[in-house]
Amino acid sequence: ASVGVVMVIIGSIRLPSDDDFGSHLLVLQHHPLSPVRAAAGGGSAGMKRLVEHARIAQHLMPGGAVEIASGARAFPLTAPSNGRPADFAWRVLSGPARGGQLLVNSTHVLANFSLPELSVQLEARGRVPWDPRHERAGPEGWLGR
Repeated sequence: ASVGVVMVIIGSIRLPSDDDFGSHLLVLQHHPLSPVRAAAGGGSAGMKRLVEHARIAQHLMPGGAVEIASGARAFPLTAPSNGRPADFAWRVLSGPARGGQLLVNSTHVLANFSLPELSVQLEARGRVPWDPRHERAGPEGWLGR
């Protein structure tokens, strides 16, 4: 049975008050399957229905609340380059999402995050690169820049 659409968005961001990318954002979203389908041909009606029923939780954290690591080392992160697949962990150390993590390696993605409004636990296998023709494309490729 399908659970709908689940999205986990993480990011390190630079706020105007930051000297570097010292703040972190966690966004969890769940869009349940709707019993009403969009009219033939798609269009905005289906998207509107998807957004109306969405559950969204987000949390902005200071730099010390998150640990980003590659394998056993903190840096440099292993981005997909020179034939190496992505291999990193993004862990929340403090605050309401403490204990949450995203683990990525060449074959699996594990995510386990909980905020007061929404919890997400997932495991994905058979990862597909953002763009297999360009190893530095997409979010994983950006990590190695």
